[in-house]
Amino acid sequence: MVNLLSGMMAIALDEFKFAIKRKTITSYIFFGIVFGLTLYGTYTQQYGPLQGEMQELPINMDLKKGTAPLIDVAIFMITFSLSTLQPAVAGVSPDIVLPVDIGIALFIIAPLLIGITSLSKLAARLGASTIAREREVKTMYLLAASPQPRVFIYLSKFKATIAAFLPMIILIFAGTVWIIDASFMPYIETGQASVLKSHVLIASTVTAFFFASLGMLISTITRNEEGAVNRSGWTTRIAAALATLWVFLPVFYVAGENTVSVIESLTKVSPITLDMIALYSGTMFNQYMLIQGVAGLVFLIVGLATFVQQDVEY
Repeated sequence: MVNLLSGMMAIALDEFKFAIKRKTITSYIFFGIVFGLTLYGTYTQQYGPLQGEMQELPINMDLKKGTAPLIDVAIFMITFSLSTLQPAVAGVSPDIVLPVDIGIALFIIAPLLIGITSLSKLAARLGASTIAREREVKTMYLLAASPQPRVFIYLSKFKATIAAFLPMIILIFAGTVWIIDASFMPYIETGQASVLKSHVLIASTVTAFFFASLGMLISTITRNEEGAVNRSGWTTRIAAALATLWVFLPVFYVAGENTVSVIESLTKVSPITLDMIALYSGTMFNQYMLIQGVAGLVFLIVGLATFVQQDVEY
């Protein structure tokens, strides 16, 4: 058993080294710059106490607060513009003090959406590069012929994938803690802040697990690395597009309530959309995380079972 575990660690270490060499550091740097800039943009705003019940928009819309963050931002901007119209005409420049719930909405719309999307893309790409690469360069035969069971080989590569995207999860969580403590803490309860921080950490971890498992499944059923990476890339691009569509859901209300209902249902196919909904409203967080976690576990088991049954050609 000791030899098996040491062999498992050796495989994981080799996979981790390869993952780091494959532009992963570049992904960290690019992500850090984009995520950091959007996070700083959120930080530079002025925030005040929670605003409580917001007024309705002066148009016929039946969207409730929490359906999408953009609707709350739109309500605030319109009502703020109307309330400051007279001073603005008189030449007095009003100070914009955003309620904390609007600040949280902005945090979800920009930094968090970018962060979880980038994390999902990296997790899927790293997972997709594992089995297909070994098969393409003919080194999978050597691994399969070793004393290591195929289950250990597969799980070793999965562990290496997790280790490679773990720094990005840490960056997302650290950024969340900073923006909440620096901008929101004076106006929200400690318990609410702790819940939001933990929810961001859980959501980013579960979603990364989902896409890493899906990426490895794709890698298992694809014969070359380029094809596997391209397929995994499409899954994350579609998921990100649907999540962005959910953020701008109120814009489509002009097309009719039925159209909005169809688009909203379509966007919920994306795990990233489920993250945004769960983090913004909080009411379905446990259910949505359970759905993603179970789906990721299913992908992991199916990929593992497929890999175990495959013939490995030299």
